[in-house]
Parts: sequence; C-alpha cells; structure tokens
Amino acid sequence: MNFEKLLEHPVEKFAKHFRRRDPFVLFQHIPKTAGTSVTQAMREAFPPYYNIFTDGQPPVRGNDPMVDATERFLTAHDKTPFCSASGHLKPKHLKMIREHIPETRVFTFLREPVDRVISDYNYACSPTHPPHEAFIERYPTIQVYVESKGQQNKMWNFLIGEEYSEAAVEKIFRRYLFIGLVESLDEDFQFLSGLQGTPVALTKRANVTQATSEQEAEITPELRQRIAETNSADCALYEVVSKALADKRSEMTEFVKSGCKVRPNLRRA
Repeated sequence: MNFEKLLEHPVEKFAKHFRRRDPFVLFQHIPKTAGTSVTQAMREAFPPYYNIFTDGQPPVRGNDPMVDATERFLTAHDKTPFCSASGHLKPKHLKMIREHIPETRVFTFLREPVDRVISDYNYACSPTHPPHEAFIERYPTIQVYVESKGQQNKMWNFLIGEEYSEAAVEKIFRRYLFIGLVESLDEDFQFLSGLQGTPVALTKRANVTQATSEQEAEITPELRQRIAETNSADCALYEVVSKALADKRSEMTEFVKSGCKVRPNLRRA
C-alpha cells in the first residue's frame, strides 16, 4: 500500500486496502509546505494525534534534537498508542518510527520549488522564527541563501537524500503512502483523509509567511531561474509528482464526491 500502487490501481481498491490495514499515519512536514494547516486537520482526520517537535533543549545524544523528540514520541506511543503524528522528520527519523511501528504509512506535501525556497527564506528572516537574527547574519540576502548547498533541494533531501535518479524516484513512490501538492492542498487532503472513510476539509491556510516589500523587490526573474537551477532535484521531483497526480486527479475527485464509499465486493489493491 503505497503511492506507486495508488497510481497503478483504482482508487476504490486502494481505499479498501487502506481500511483493512488500519495503518499508523505519519505526516512528514517539509518546511513551508502548508504543514500547519495539515497538522490542524490531522487532529480531526486521524485522532488521536501527536506532534513530534524539539523542545529547545540541548540534544541528549549526538547533535540532532529531532532524534530525542522522536524517542519521546515512541515512548509516549508505547504507553498510549496514537493513530497519527507529524514532524520535521528526515529519513533517519522515519526509519526509527517505521522500525518501532511497522504499520506506519508516511505522507507528505510538495510545493512549487521556487516559491517554497522564497517562502522558507522569508520565514527564517521574520521574528516568527526565533533565531531569525542569527539566520540573517549568516544569510544577509536571499542570493547568499540560494547559493548555500546546505539549503538546496530541501524537499528531495527530506524524502531520500541521495543523488537524483529515476530509480530513486521509484524508491520514494514505494516508501510513501501519498504525496500531495500544496497547490491542490485541500482536494489532496480530502482525498487522503477520505481513505479512512470521511473526507476532512482544511480550514483557512495557517502560518502563511508575509514578505516585506523589501523582500518582494529582491525576487527577479533571474533570481527565480537561479533558484530553479540550484534546486534541480526538487524541480524534477515536483514535475514527476504533478504529472502523476494530474493523471489520477479525476478519479480522486470522483472518489471524494461519492463520499469515499467502497463497494464490499471489490478485490484488494
């Protein structure tokens, strides 16, 4: 039961298989991909829900506070099982959770890569981001940020973190339950939540970054082109997923319109 099978099989069969498996649903929140809106809706769609987050304390092991946050979640889950969770989780954190909860199924959302980079930079420069002053000192302009290899292809690195290839894309499609798009956020989440029987509509977009006029003036066509060049893996992945969803869109839409009903005599996907 994964994104590859969703694209290959009728939606209704995929949903029936999902309901039989009753999986633990995990949202991998890539920065600036409407994650706050999604996590709010998850509380209604897949309760009980757990937010995996770092607490600002120095890491107990190594230098990755998200490892500690993941371990806290797994300890809490052992005491009182949850049906869903989310966090800024990278492949090693997903591996920890999958090994501990074998029925885990992961979904995520992608965003048009150039827009995501711009939004990510603007957010990190804003007072909403606690260490924004240190960030601005390190990246005084978006041009400096765009040229930093550590900030490039963030979506791709969250999902797999290896060299871009068709084989790697296929691996992603087999590892993930669903990959949606921010540009079709509400309909994609209604479809995803509808797999368990009742589609949930998202509320108004939350935590939307508002750029200052100074920041807006920096975004030229040449800069957008450079962002695309330095985030080529993100752009390629976004294009592949967009095409795959476009081919499946009408079937997904009809499934939601039908009330996400599944006929009992269908064979499993």
